[in-house]
Amino acid sequence: MGTRWAPESGRVPIDRTVSYAVHMTTKGTTGRVVRVEKETWDEYAEACAAKGLSRAADLRVYINREIAAHKRRLREAASD
Repeated sequence: MGTRWAPESGRVPIDRTVSYAVHMTTKGTTGRVVRVEKETWDEYAEACAAKGLSRAADLRVYINREIAAHKRRLREAASD
């Protein structure tokens, strides 16, 4: 086998391939890997396009809403 994989170095064994860019960044954000069935991912692209958003932008909106809701629940629980 070739190089051992080490998260800090980003090295990948030569006998394995990845279908995504390792440590790829765009617009200052680190790329993340999400496992989603192809058909679902393709339909999600259509749904996002209908809203005028990329999948990444739509996911960021969703994540930020979830964080805000979580923080709101924490504040409410602390005030009880």
